[in-house]
Amino acid sequence: MAWQDDTHESWRTAVYGALLNAGKALTAERFNRCGTSCKLSCGHCGTGRTIAQWCETRVCPDCSARRAKRIRYRVINLMKGHPATGGHRAKEITLTVQTNGRFQEAVERISKALPRLWKRYLWRDAAGRRWHEAKREPGKKECVTGAVCGLEFGPRNGNVHVHMLYLGPYLVFAELRAIWRKLVGEGSVFVCAAGGARAAVAEVIKYMSDLKKLPGSRVVELYEYLEGKRRIRSYGILRGVEGEAGDDQEQPVCTNCGGTTWLTEAGLEWVLRHGRPGPEPGG
Repeated sequence: MAWQDDTHESWRTAVYGALLNAGKALTAERFNRCGTSCKLSCGHCGTGRTIAQWCETRVCPDCSARRAKRIRYRVINLMKGHPATGGHRAKEITLTVQTNGRFQEAVERISKALPRLWKRYLWRDAAGRRWHEAKREPGKKECVTGAVCGLEFGPRNGNVHVHMLYLGPYLVFAELRAIWRKLVGEGSVFVCAAGGARAAVAEVIKYMSDLKKLPGSRVVELYEYLEGKRRIRSYGILRGVEGEAGDDQEQPVCTNCGGTTWLTEAGLEWVLRHGRPGPEPGG
């Protein structure tokens, strides 16, 4: 609908202004150009093509949605290779930490607590032993459980929490809650069986569309707290699904000469003015 498009554009304009006010001019310009067309010319034969350019910034819901889709695809493929057998089931776990407006502190506590929770309680080998039990035995320690976590801010008040998809054996709720509270202080735990692989993965690997309900300045503020932090984390048999932004996108190939070097209009203009650089000495 037109009003939805207007609301979306108004929100993006507000975020753009907030990025500028935060001193992030380069990020702001990338964010502002996101989704627009960009003309490229093949660096070998000059053949032109038009592509959509994406900013891949953390505050962009469009790029976050594209990346989330790639991660969900990887998780589902890995889950197919590890069917629910031997008492292992997929579970959705929500972990919260008392925030009270102290977002930076809450993010730090969760960032430190997640790997500790994994190693102390969620890691299991084929015999069902936890890490501290298995490490006493000689030989390789093979993990058979897995988890993928998404660090989120609540759309109403920005409270910090984690959505986790866990593949493993039955969890004793009281034990999980006790360990989590020991790691983060005040916090809560919610566990339920995953209804279906796709729905569970979609719930965990969400993106920041809900934050469109918040002012642009608030969105930028919240995501500054994630500076240097991974929003998506994975462990065990699901480790590595988050990858890097754009890491699985194919390099465009020129249909005329097969080249993979491309120039923007600005780069092409520079080449036309100055010519191509000569070969390296000794080349």
